[in-house]
Amino acid sequence: MNDTQSPHGTSRIGMNLAYFNIASETLSLADITRITGEDADKGWSVGEMYRLPRMVIERPRRASTWTRYSSAGYGLSVQLSLDGLYGHVERIADRVASQHELICSVQIVQYVSNPAAEIGFNVDRRWLTLLASIDASLDVDQYRDDPSDSHG
Repeated sequence: MNDTQSPHGTSRIGMNLAYFNIASETLSLADITRITGEDADKGWSVGEMYRLPRMVIERPRRASTWTRYSSAGYGLSVQLSLDGLYGHVERIADRVASQHELICSVQIVQYVSNPAAEIGFNVDRRWLTLLASIDASLDVDQYRDDPSDSHG
């Protein structure tokens, strides 16, 4: 799977999604998988070569990454995506909490194309407590998908 595709093969552009990401500059993807006890939906190891869509040359990855997507899927409300992700993160929290070489984050991507669309979501106390217990960050990216904008 490449960096612009969902696990189901559809483009993530124009959809909402939430995912849990673990990164490490010293551990491999196999090491992170061993710690979590679960396979990643997407991942790679430090040193693996990659090319971004607009790059001509390949570069080695600077960190290993283990990613788990929300079980709610893509294109749903951010709130449903967060709800579908919570159980995954909670299940492995104790295993990653003591691993100081792991950098954990929950990432939310929201595309708003309809002005009447639901644009709010709640990161409630249980999420904040869980994120704090594993020293994880919360990264929220929101994009306005304006069809009249010809520059993308």
